[in-house]
Amino acid sequence: MWRFSRLFGVILALSSTAWADDMLYDVVQPVELGVGRTQVELQASTPTDQGLASWVGRGRLVLALSGIWAAEAPAVAYHLYLDLPRDSVPSVDDPGYLGGLNFYDTPDHYVAEHPKRLSFLLDQTLVRLRDAGRLTQPPTLTFIPVRPEEPGYSPRVEHISIVRTGD
Repeated sequence: MWRFSRLFGVILALSSTAWADDMLYDVVQPVELGVGRTQVELQASTPTDQGLASWVGRGRLVLALSGIWAAEAPAVAYHLYLDLPRDSVPSVDDPGYLGGLNFYDTPDHYVAEHPKRLSFLLDQTLVRLRDAGRLTQPPTLTFIPVRPEEPGYSPRVEHISIVRTGD
């Protein structure tokens, strides 16, 4: 059943105004994905942050990616993981697995007026990570290419954040 919810999270579309006031974490610079594993830390929006564990059950949290583009659409997709340990072998059965990201039908440059977006509901993922003792502070997001990619495509995500949406 959680796989269906994960799929729902992948296709969930949110307007940018819905996430502006309740941003909990974000990445301060664009992320360029390479031919291997890319891991980024999300920084808390407030210095008194208690971590993602404190948000479990207190409202819907969403991982939001915006400004998804590539110079050329790479022929590879990426699996996304929340709080994946650096030395672990990734698997879609991992408690932090969120879903996939591909660059088909993405612009070949950043379009600020109409950026391509993708979002993932985090509620069940946070419960699984908490139960596995894997919620980290600060949280990390890891991109794993499904298969090796040729360099030169420059796939990027301009903005990554974790936001709280309405209950």
